Amino acid sequence: MRYGILADVHGNLAAFSAIVAAMEKCGVERWVNLGDLAGYGPDPAGCIALARRLDAVHIQGNHDHALLAPDSETAREMRSDARETLAWSRTQLTASDLDFLAGMPRLVREGDFTFAHAGFDDSDPDYWPYVLDRKSALFHFYLQETPLGCLGHGHIPLAFSKTAAGLDMQLLHEVQWLPGPGHAFLWCPGSVGQSRDGDWRASGLFYDTATGAGHIVRAEYDVAATQTAIRSLGWPEALASRLR
Repeated sequence: MRYGILADVHGNLAAFSAIVAAMEKCGVERWVNLGDLAGYGPDPAGCIALARRLDAVHIQGNHDHALLAPDSETAREMRSDARETLAWSRTQLTASDLDFLAGMPRLVREGDFTFAHAGFDDSDPDYWPYVLDRKSALFHFYLQETPLGCLGHGHIPLAFSKTAAGLDMQLLHEVQWLPGPGHAFLWCPGSVGQSRDGDWRASGLFYDTATGAGHIVRAEYDVAATQTAIRSLGWPEALASRLR
């Protein structure tokens, strides 16, 4: 099975369309959306429409949850600019769109994979940890019941591995599953619509179960048009300028 694993689209339809087109050229058979279709970007409805057309595992992210539950602890703890964009996004979505977001689980196990947005402990609806270092990854390896795991939320492509050699962390460029007793791998594909690793392009992870190999795919998109759309909404300038 050839997977296309995406995360953190954040209402950026130009980036979402570009990365899907780029990864389709790899022959993706099964898509994974690790959450946060909404928030920060100017086209949440368009992003949901595209997501619904894909044969995909859909995971609910913290921005999706906050959009649905504006009085939740998750929403209250967000920055004011994030809450502003989510309040506007809510007005752009249909009842069917909201039902789609509400129907997404927090965690899915499929084959050798565990998929989640922020962490593998889904017992608290307002718990959204970041896995950005070895210490936080080690905790999640204790919770990971499959050899492979994928998380979004961090907006940076990262690869963690737990083998007999110890725990390793590196920026994710290419991956290779090395089966072995107690071996586990945790991959973060970066962000489609809000990249924060110094590369403005949309990011996604392609992985082929037949070979156990995968790699990051990058796609250029019309950043200027997305920035113009954000500015036209009167949102804080940082939401536009940080895209590139």
